[in-house]
Amino acid sequence: MQIEKCFEILEIQPGATLEEIKAAYRDAVAVWHPDRFAGNARLKKKAERKLKEINLAYETVLSWRGEFTSEGEKKQGAESNVEAVAELSTRLILHACNFIVKKLKGS
Repeated sequence: MQIEKCFEILEIQPGATLEEIKAAYRDAVAVWHPDRFAGNARLKKKAERKLKEINLAYETVLSWRGEFTSEGEKKQGAESNVEAVAELSTRLILHACNFIVKKLKGS
C-alpha cells in the first residue's frame, strides 16, 4: 500500500506526530469496528474489510515513520520501533482473544 493512501485512510498529514497517528488510528477503529455492526451482516462485512485496511495503513505508517523522520532523514533511535512492535503485539493478542471468545460462543 502506498504511503499517501495510508495517510488518506488515517486522515493524517505526512508530518503527523506519533501521538496524532495513534489518535487517528484509534478514531478510525472506533468508527469502523465490526462489533458495532453485529446486527447487520452486510455492514459487519464492510467494517471487517475497512478495519483490515485501517490496520494495514497504520502498520505501514508506523513502519515508514520508524525508518524516516518527517524530513526524510534516517532515524537513529529504536524507541519508536519498540513501541510499534509492542502495539502490534497487543493488537494481535486482542484479535486472538476476540477470535477465541467468538468460537467459544459458537458465533
